[in-house]
Amino acid sequence: MVCGGQIHRHECPELFVKVRCTGADATLPASSEKLNISGPVAFKTKTFLVSPSKNLFLSDSLNSRQEPIMSWQQYVDTYLIGSGKCAEGAIISAGGDGGIWARSPGLRVTPDEVSKLLRAFVDPGDAATSGIRVGGRKYMFLRSDGDAVYAKERDDGLVAMRTRTALVLALYSKGTVPGECATAVGRVADYLRQHGY
Repeated sequence: MVCGGQIHRHECPELFVKVRCTGADATLPASSEKLNISGPVAFKTKTFLVSPSKNLFLSDSLNSRQEPIMSWQQYVDTYLIGSGKCAEGAIISAGGDGGIWARSPGLRVTPDEVSKLLRAFVDPGDAATSGIRVGGRKYMFLRSDGDAVYAKERDDGLVAMRTRTALVLALYSKGTVPGECATAVGRVADYLRQHGY
């Protein structure tokens, strides 16, 4: 770290590094990825979250919205599929356009499927009678609590959680405890909510 900043580490599943800086050119220590911030620094504190795979997130303490340096695809690969509790996963725009921000390779979700899934959060009546389709496969609607939707088809199932701007979706397969898949989805959704998404 240059420019007289201080580095604070907190032991967590991920490593948070707070950088307080008054000058220019800040870098993370050599033990992690290098991030350069050049020019006069217009912030008092930045927080860098370094995931176990050394991917970086950047958060501005003066702005509650976090700018992801880790790609949306890495969220799916690392925290959904990488949890071992989700067979497939996606992060989708909750804005109603059905835009897929990231997905696992085998998961195909249509805009119509996204629209109907989003409706199940606020009005589960149609989902309760017609089921929920994801990737062309029909799941029996189990319940919705406003922030999450649960559905299953035999030994497989789905968990979807909505944030302000995103829909975090995961499918689980036989042998997975549904609650463990829900925990993995919930961690991603909670993280996104905490950072303005």
